[in-house]
Amino acid sequence: MESYDVGSLPFSGNFEKFVEGAKSRPGSDSWLYFEQEVVKGLLMKIRAGIDVPNFPQFRDMMNMFLEPLVGVRKSKGGYVVVEPIRVKSDKLIIPEVEAIKRRVSELYEEAKGPIRLKICITGPYTLSSVFSPEVDRTWLIEQLGHALAKIAEENVFRSEKIFVEIVSMDEPVLGLVDDPLLDYGSRTREALLNAWERVLSACKSKGAKTCIHLHSTSNKIFWELTSLDIVESHVDDPIYSSPSVRSMLEEKDMFLKVSIARTDFDALIRRHLMRSKKGAIEEEMGEIWKDIQKSKIDPIRFLEDVDLLFKRLMKAIDLFGFDRVKFAGPECGLRSFPSYECAIECLKRTAEAVSRVNEFLKGME
Repeated sequence: MESYDVGSLPFSGNFEKFVEGAKSRPGSDSWLYFEQEVVKGLLMKIRAGIDVPNFPQFRDMMNMFLEPLVGVRKSKGGYVVVEPIRVKSDKLIIPEVEAIKRRVSELYEEAKGPIRLKICITGPYTLSSVFSPEVDRTWLIEQLGHALAKIAEENVFRSEKIFVEIVSMDEPVLGLVDDPLLDYGSRTREALLNAWERVLSACKSKGAKTCIHLHSTSNKIFWELTSLDIVESHVDDPIYSSPSVRSMLEEKDMFLKVSIARTDFDALIRRHLMRSKKGAIEEEMGEIWKDIQKSKIDPIRFLEDVDLLFKRLMKAIDLFGFDRVKFAGPECGLRSFPSYECAIECLKRTAEAVSRVNEFLKGME
């Protein structure tokens, strides 16, 4: 059993300079600042005990993968396509990945061994959601699939000190609303499956495991993928409580990443209040957020404890079997957390819960 995180962290510092650095040439002042913050974030994840840390994703996941594209332009009604979509030749490497590769010796020394890196790619379905409704969705998904596959393939690498172990295709928009374009037999459904396969197979061909990150598994289309290794969703998603999922995992030879830590901070505060108070919880939440922002309350007090994370993971293992539960981690990124320190503490508790489960299972052998 190993831990990995979804990616994002809250940013503390000069964000404008950071974003400027991501677009700058390596060696410039803003780039060095960008590189420093990325490496610091990855080091913090390693120190927290995460086995396969994702590159720290401080930037917006949509902008990260729209910016390298040629043929796309922003308009009032959403993005539009002005010419066939392709990736700028000098933008194939994700800047965060480039920063990590440049400081690999430092990271290797800290980790006392090779860095097993996870990278994430915004999926074509989610990326297509910010385009104007006037753009043909089927054609758009096909175009984005080709472009994202090229980016994904260029960012999977292996060296003596660092290698990409997992590539996650993030599709948080999928399943949140019923999309008739994805009905069985539709052109868009087939286009999406083909686009996904293109991205995932490009990663698998270079030796990486593949994952799909969802916020809902209400649409079961992902089970049709042949190049997918790992499925993950949110803590309360039915995928983690349905006995039929085990047979699907075995039939498809897929694995679960069990989400054991909630990352919706409003939900964490609400849960804390419901245990101790009744009445105007929403008003109380507003006051708590004000106190957090004024540093009168330490937000760490609202995090779930290690015992709860341990129980969630053990419940999943009991239901699906150790052979199909290979990974665990927070349910989503931590960008919305009130502080950097709070986010890292969440990762530490997650890593500790996974470690406890491993020790428990080892003791039963």
